[in-house]
Amino acid sequence: SGFDALLPNNGGYALAQSPAYQAGGLGDNYYPSTGYLPHTGCETAPEAGLYHYTVVTNNVIEGTNIVAIGFHYVALGGNGLPLDSNSDSIADYLEDANGNGVGDSGEINWQVPGDLGLTVTIIRPANNSEIP
Repeated sequence: SGFDALLPNNGGYALAQSPAYQAGGLGDNYYPSTGYLPHTGCETAPEAGLYHYTVVTNNVIEGTNIVAIGFHYVALGGNGLPLDSNSDSIADYLEDANGNGVGDSGEINWQVPGDLGLTVTIIRPANNSEIP
């Protein structure tokens, strides 16, 4: 009692003290760059659709880690704009619409410059087979 609590889907976490929130590029609820509750969630960031998001002031993305507990912001680059890994003027979090960190069918691959989202993968016929 007397502690702040965060309530994830599967219960709660009692904290010994209030989180040391700091102001960042998009708001006032960032954790210090060392993190406060890093990788303490119950699923991976891609499973939660948070691959391109951050909870810390240095804007390190959640990536493939277990998701951190806390308010998530879109990760920003050094220019103060959302990260744009392939420099095509479309933010990574928009290109990867489901936030799983994979260039899925129908998405622009956020890692490939010039990708138009029109990737076709031929699965049949198999490699080296004859085409009638």
